Amino acid sequence: MDLELSATDKVSIRWNGNTSITEDNFGVARGQIAPADAELHNVKLGYTKSFGSSLLNEAAFGFNRVRIDPRGSTLQEILDFPLVNLGSGSAGVGPKIFDLLFASNSFTYMDTLSWVKGNHHYKVGAQVVRNQQNKALGLQSIVTFQNLDELADNSPSSVSVLDQPRRGIRNTFYAFFVQDDFKVSRSLTLNLGLRYQYDTAPTEANGVIANFDPTTGQVDPPGTSLWDAPKTNLAPRLGFAYSPFDSHRTAIRGGYGWYFSNMDGLSIAQNMPNNILGGSAQITRTEQPDLKGFPVPEIQNRQVASISAAPKDYKAAHTQSWNLNIQQALGGQTVQIGYVGHRGLHLGGPGQDLNRIIPGTDTRPLPDFGPITMVRDDLISDYHALQLSLRRPVREGFGFNVSYTWAHSTDNAPVIFGFFQDDTNPGLDHASSDFDIRHNLVFDYVYELPNAPGLPGWLGSNWQLNGITTIRSGFPVSILCGCDPLQVGQFTGRPDRVPDVPVQPSNVHVPDNQLNAEAFVTSEPGTLGNLGRNTERGPKSVNVDLSVFKNFRLRKEHNLQFRAEFFNLFNTPQFANPVSNITSADFGRTLGTISNLQGFGTNRQIQFALRYSF
Repeated sequence: MDLELSATDKVSIRWNGNTSITEDNFGVARGQIAPADAELHNVKLGYTKSFGSSLLNEAAFGFNRVRIDPRGSTLQEILDFPLVNLGSGSAGVGPKIFDLLFASNSFTYMDTLSWVKGNHHYKVGAQVVRNQQNKALGLQSIVTFQNLDELADNSPSSVSVLDQPRRGIRNTFYAFFVQDDFKVSRSLTLNLGLRYQYDTAPTEANGVIANFDPTTGQVDPPGTSLWDAPKTNLAPRLGFAYSPFDSHRTAIRGGYGWYFSNMDGLSIAQNMPNNILGGSAQITRTEQPDLKGFPVPEIQNRQVASISAAPKDYKAAHTQSWNLNIQQALGGQTVQIGYVGHRGLHLGGPGQDLNRIIPGTDTRPLPDFGPITMVRDDLISDYHALQLSLRRPVREGFGFNVSYTWAHSTDNAPVIFGFFQDDTNPGLDHASSDFDIRHNLVFDYVYELPNAPGLPGWLGSNWQLNGITTIRSGFPVSILCGCDPLQVGQFTGRPDRVPDVPVQPSNVHVPDNQLNAEAFVTSEPGTLGNLGRNTERGPKSVNVDLSVFKNFRLRKEHNLQFRAEFFNLFNTPQFANPVSNITSADFGRTLGTISNLQGFGTNRQIQFALRYSF
């Protein structure tokens, strides 16, 4: 709703709401379905005030709420049944440990003042965001069997309990900026800006989270600040647009800027679910040789098995980004060539175990604790890309875009659920990023078919063909040995590379025979393998989407459109990376397809639709 109170005062009101109920499969057994209610609300109130033709103020308040609640009538039944892990490469049975109550509230206040004076367009503004992240999960058991034989014997390798009491993470983001869009001349415009950002350290509303201090070997008192919030997050911005010739058919654009990541309390609620007042405890078959999985044994008077910690001088992750593009109009087409670069600093990733098992023993330096995972803020990334494109707007019934990107992303920060070969030396894992795609070609087009002679106009005219074709290279693959070369309880080692033996077999075939097991061998105990991270490549991906539109003109300003849309038209398999553990019988074989998060990931899908516009 937009309200014009006067010639200089305007009010806007926006609300968007969504509720849903999803029956979520929480295991592979029949009937393992749990309802999950979800709701989303987004509200924005805006007020615009103009002070003449050159001065404008825009103020707004926003509220966003997301709530996901699996706590239906079946929740206790779900929690009573343990999560059963069946070792590597097997599907588990039981509830997902991520099935927990989640409620997030965000309150945003922002104000921007714009002033046009001569060749300058000044802006100054501020933003305050208050975050409330709430999570809860009842007591839940996890039983781990290494294989089906252990399951048949009811002889697990470990039994754990996970207890996550209600948590309420609170923190506030503050940001201030100044900006000047300066039109130096008819052919040159500069964009200058500076942003300051301050994120308060997260606090917990219920007193159930505290940080671990490695200097004392103790957990801080609940309610104390988790870390010292950084106060020097200044982010400059610089951009320009330049047209060097009077024809203005050539444009050169570039920019540079710093971008700080917010210190999101949600990651703290998930990564620090522990610290004495809640967490996990575990007993293993080594400690209790006659350990049984069913009925699930009670674990009493146990020390917390694992906790997390964050550096007291925690640094905000930030990215430096720069780009340079040259655009040239050629007839009715536009050609563009560009370079894009990014450098990430103080990135997070898999943490370091400060209480790692002493090599060759079963003990830890702090025997009252299990693993103590220190959240990282010292990882880096680099990205460089060449971008080429050719664009023809729809003209005379035909238009297209073709773009090609050569890119290389490197880092020492494995993606979520990743790991280091040696968590005390992340530099050993500096390599191509897990998501690095070296080549990517995309071609999309629109073709308005000519009228078909001999057919009635309503049938033989106004047909349109659209398509998108994507071809890209594969994701990197790390070869693993499933071993613990340092003998510290971390089975994340990589093997040695056997000289003069090809990595790919002579009869390489996707998806069944992509890697040669003879090219790798497990390293000697106490020695890390000499093979780097992400040294190989998975299968490439090819996808073709096609749609056919038929437009009907009903009457003035009333139109009907029929759509037939084909996703993955040729039903091309999008194979995932092959199994890369040399101890697996499926080494070198692809056992599935890539997920939607990584790209296409689906088989052929066809949908039909009608669109009525008026």
